[in-house]
Amino acid sequence: MRFRSCLALLIVALLPAIMIKRDARASDGDRRRALVIGVDAYLHESNPKGAVADARDLVSALRKTGVSDLTVLLDREADRASVLREFDGLRERTKAGDTVFLSFAGVGSQEPSTLSEHILLLPSYEPKNAGQSEKIRLDEALRYVKDLEDRGASVVFVLDACFGERALREADARATPMSYRHAESTPIRGEPPPPREGAQFSPSDFKRSVILFAIAEDLKAPEIRIPGLGYRGALSYSVARALEGSVGFGAGGKTDAAEFASYVRQVVYQLSDGRQIVPTAFTSTSTKSDGDGQVNARGVRVQAIADANDEPKGSLEILLDDPPPQDGTPGTAAMALFRVKEPIRVASLDGQSAQLKGLATQVKYETAAVDANPDLLWDPATREVIANGDVVAHHVGRNDLGSIIDKTAVLRQLKLRAAKAPQIVRIFPDDKLHRAGEKIEVALSRLSGRSLILLNIAGDGTLQFLYPRGGAARPDDAEYRLPWKVVEPFGLDEVVAITTTERQTDLEERIKRLDKRKQSGEVLDLLDCCRDADMRIGLVGLFTGQ
Repeated sequence: MRFRSCLALLIVALLPAIMIKRDARASDGDRRRALVIGVDAYLHESNPKGAVADARDLVSALRKTGVSDLTVLLDREADRASVLREFDGLRERTKAGDTVFLSFAGVGSQEPSTLSEHILLLPSYEPKNAGQSEKIRLDEALRYVKDLEDRGASVVFVLDACFGERALREADARATPMSYRHAESTPIRGEPPPPREGAQFSPSDFKRSVILFAIAEDLKAPEIRIPGLGYRGALSYSVARALEGSVGFGAGGKTDAAEFASYVRQVVYQLSDGRQIVPTAFTSTSTKSDGDGQVNARGVRVQAIADANDEPKGSLEILLDDPPPQDGTPGTAAMALFRVKEPIRVASLDGQSAQLKGLATQVKYETAAVDANPDLLWDPATREVIANGDVVAHHVGRNDLGSIIDKTAVLRQLKLRAAKAPQIVRIFPDDKLHRAGEKIEVALSRLSGRSLILLNIAGDGTLQFLYPRGGAARPDDAEYRLPWKVVEPFGLDEVVAITTTERQTDLEERIKRLDKRKQSGEVLDLLDCCRDADMRIGLVGLFTGQ
């Protein structure tokens, strides 16, 4: 089954090795260069909440890899003249063999005069004014990438913005409105189309570049909330963690391109609750979205293939002075984050949040106002619970809320922990709301030589032990599919996959004892006791309703 996504991971071409490393011998200038742009403060558009934080996070990660030729433009610093000046300067400094990292976090849109040009908006951009210049057209940015390649450089280009106007799953109207990095565009009558500069690009135009950007014409990606950090872009956050060493590096700090792609794709998918599905396969064409999961992206048709076996070849080499630990010890910012003790914030839609005090929970929580963007919003009239814009539980009375609070805390921590080493897991045929009686499949891949523990935490917080049910704990094939029929309780079923190189029989038995019980809060403690340094965790949310 094919998917469409606002956040599109285009691995346009992977050179045999992209190197970001320290090189004290480089006497003719730094061989690793970067230009990082982040814009939250727009004069005429709705402002993102975490684009500047994304830029700062990427800067910190890049510095840890040894990049010193690093330029940062934040908010009003990122006017068109400054952006082009820095692009030009970077191009002039770049020499054959260099690695260049480019990133933009901010708002994307379409050119008002044509609704076909993808544009990146700069702080003073004026909507409905086709003649103004405070924007960067996507083909302009790609022209710089091509110029850098022509000078013999390798390029990593991260675009954490989106251009569509439709979400994969629309948020519930009762929830706090989501923040998206897109601006609606209205055609301007009587204005001539802007002049075209350069040609549209296809994958064959790039030989030594990794390009990650949001380009789907009809979808948009939400900002996500990271506990302890606030709002962020899932793509920038995932790339920063990869740069810091969260990708499972082999000897000497090397990782191949397939591992890098799978890492970013799975972490983005998990952090966004399935709202961002990252495609990795493509063919050159110029047609628009045809409804079967393929979308046009400035002359490149992106085809999202959920089968993770279809991955790019080549390798990325990211060498640090202090390589990431290989023994499972928390050694990165991502690992530290999953131990954040920020309480779950709960609100009542009727404004009577005082009635939520004294709930029986296994984790810390606190009450919050409805307009304070709580983690959980309980509607006492409909007895539904809403989180991140989705209805996650139905038929919930006050005394039932405790197990849902526990579930929310566990899932939040598991997502952050999984950012260190994610296990690939997907829902087929798609990640939309599934109705009672529908048949779906939970699909796991890259299981060769690994033992599997599979569990589900139902909408009401009940834990279900799914695999193994007696016999061997290693699936026969590299991919395992679990057929599923949607039944009550409806809401959010979260499937959790745990894979290890050595079978963890004690962990299996401990989780099995929680089967059919509302004690999901114990899962984290059980995982902390697991000694397998090569543990991978994958999560996938199944949203169900009548």
